[in-house]
Amino acid sequence: MTKRTKLKEHVHTLEEIGHIMTAMKNLSFIELGKITQCLSMQDNVIKTIREVSHDFLSFYPMPPMNQQENPPLVSILIGSERGFCGSFNDNVLHQLDAHNEQHSEWEPALVLVGHKLALKMANDSRVMATIDGPNAIEEIPAVISNVLHTLERALLQRNKTWHSWQWTVLFNEEEHNQIQVKTWQPFKELDISPAPPFSVPPVLNGSKDQFFADLVEHYLLAMCYAIFYQSFFAENHQRLFHLNQALDRLENKKNALNHRLNLMRQEEITEEIQNILQSAQAIIGHEFT
Repeated sequence: MTKRTKLKEHVHTLEEIGHIMTAMKNLSFIELGKITQCLSMQDNVIKTIREVSHDFLSFYPMPPMNQQENPPLVSILIGSERGFCGSFNDNVLHQLDAHNEQHSEWEPALVLVGHKLALKMANDSRVMATIDGPNAIEEIPAVISNVLHTLERALLQRNKTWHSWQWTVLFNEEEHNQIQVKTWQPFKELDISPAPPFSVPPVLNGSKDQFFADLVEHYLLAMCYAIFYQSFFAENHQRLFHLNQALDRLENKKNALNHRLNLMRQEEITEEIQNILQSAQAIIGHEFT
């Protein structure tokens, strides 16, 4: 096999890789379009729940949770199921390390979401469960269900419920094209004593305890959806960015190889012409002799 043939095969391989990466980029672009619509709708849901909770808690304050005294027993880390998203998973791990440095006495069990994140913590004794992350937005409800069931089992083993303060979520969120890792603690934003917006309490169709229980269920589920939507948006945006960069580098490399191929072909043509001329000269010289 000649050197030029090897180069041609290399270029062909790069073209096939480029087709695969382009397909991945297009999938990320499609997911970004879908997730953007869901984020907008979820923001409205969260806004409504906060308004309802503000009205309700103004007259019926929630019981104190003593969140400052009780450290988190379980931390949920949301990473990526697939690669090509830069430091997406490392960001979450760095945030976890920062928490450990600030609160060395905290030793929460870890629930990992995302295959790529789980690979980075394969030998970590703190990991109690790993859950597959979403590959598409349609998979997010099933992932949330798995996470909540796993969390419930973990807290029950510690004689707690998932309505307690004692669990946190670490996830990536994108703001102004910058990835930031957020730590969310349930109910923290509800632990306030807002000024009553009305002079009389809201009229409830049931008991205030039942209403509060239903409010908590809706709040937790809505926040979980918001968190996973934000994380999935950041993941796909990062993937789109890195795939674009990788495709640019691939195209540059392919152009350089094609340039080398052209030079080698020109050299071969020049060499063939020289051989023809030498043969012609030899024939002419032979005829004269």
